[in-house]
Amino acid sequence: MGRSLATQRWPGTRVSTHWAEVALARARGTGEATSLSRAISAEAVGIGSYRMDGKQGLQNVARDRSAPTLDRVAAIGELAQAVEPTVATRARLWQDLLCEILFDETDNEVVRIAAADAAAALGGVVVNNLCGSTSPDKPEIRRAIVATLQEIGQQPLTEHMEARLHEDMAKLEDGLTQLPFVNLTLSFGADQRIIPLLHRGVSDSQPEIRASAVLQLTRIGDMAPSTHALTSNQDADVRATAAEAIGYYWTGEPEAISALQDATGDNDPKVAKAAKAALRRLRLSKIPKPRRDRWSVTVPTMEIDPRFPWSELLRRRSLELCGDDAFALTQDDVVIESGWTGSEPAAEDELRDLERRLGRNLPPSYRSFLKTTNGYVGGGSVQRIRTALEVKPFVDDEGEWVDIWLDTAGEGTPLTVAEHVATRGHDVVNARWQLLSEAIQVSDTYDGAVYLLCPTVADDEGEWEAWLFATWLPGAARFSSWWDLLTEEYQTWQAR
Repeated sequence: MGRSLATQRWPGTRVSTHWAEVALARARGTGEATSLSRAISAEAVGIGSYRMDGKQGLQNVARDRSAPTLDRVAAIGELAQAVEPTVATRARLWQDLLCEILFDETDNEVVRIAAADAAAALGGVVVNNLCGSTSPDKPEIRRAIVATLQEIGQQPLTEHMEARLHEDMAKLEDGLTQLPFVNLTLSFGADQRIIPLLHRGVSDSQPEIRASAVLQLTRIGDMAPSTHALTSNQDADVRATAAEAIGYYWTGEPEAISALQDATGDNDPKVAKAAKAALRRLRLSKIPKPRRDRWSVTVPTMEIDPRFPWSELLRRRSLELCGDDAFALTQDDVVIESGWTGSEPAAEDELRDLERRLGRNLPPSYRSFLKTTNGYVGGGSVQRIRTALEVKPFVDDEGEWVDIWLDTAGEGTPLTVAEHVATRGHDVVNARWQLLSEAIQVSDTYDGAVYLLCPTVADDEGEWEAWLFATWLPGAARFSSWWDLLTEEYQTWQAR
């Protein structure tokens, strides 16, 4: 029987028990710790069938979930130790292997801790991912991530990042501003020179700076500011951010959980909701499920317009959303148990008022949507579709976005309306972008995405062109009607 990789040697590579011992120290108290300790003591777990082929062979072992834990840990450590000291090679090892293992909650906990430990050898290239990831996880994993951030924080920055740090600190010397303050940890992790700035931010006069400071300190393992904020008279937005931060980055402190539990009774519903969602995210509170005895009866049982069966589509979509834990985390119990994320139908006078404000009749599919539900939450690329009262021209709230887009994508000779329609459905880059100035915003903006209707591009049935306009698209996904947009979004959501 072959010896473990932890004691094996092959040309050009030296493998020892060091990395396994480091992972074991982090893993004390987990289910894997005892078996890993025995493997290290025995210095053999027997995988003679493995054939090593340099770095690729090590990567194969690291990924192989059927391999002994000790071997996977050793392979990860040796890969990190042997990585070439260039940004490109370090980034490649992180993206191709360590990041994948670390953030996969279904993988072996000790192996994931080993991936976090090994990431310290990669330096600044991993900082943004380690700080920015909002995947809720076990405290043991978060502690390993924090330890790595702290270790990287003691390492010298690259020449470029050192210059950038000095530039950002100079900008903040006379007062804390949103930029670059909110990006400090995403850029520099736990570099010791930004810590005083973050602590200054906790007591800043601006609520948005205080909220960002609490969030950023929690990211790098300091739970005290977020715990204190939850139990203080801070602005509601700051308290809600503190609750969210603990939900994403908790490292095991019982005081933080006690603060969350108390905050579920906060007088501000935003704070109470954030605290409840955080406890659910940490799996410390039960996530509700749809209950047949409480299913909502507010959605019409008959379709308003048989061409657009909104009732059937939205009822099905709501039930699927309410059964999804990730969605249910942030919703009220009564919503999830009802299985319905819509609202009461819009009254006819509300629709007439909207048509009066827009100066034209609503398209049939959108009008029947509002008569089915006056607003809707969840699914698709946005979080919330607005009520009739909230619908307004896109430029009213997002005029700067429109101006920036028209200054860039709008250059050159505009497409004619006919050319614009001809490219619909298969071209997200080329469009008559001047239509943005006339577009109607029918959803909230979420993660850089918004739903729009373009009343000046209408078909013979009176349907307006519908857009999914997003910063993460090279343009806009365009559809011939509101019905076509939402049915496509539903199918995309289902396929995830």
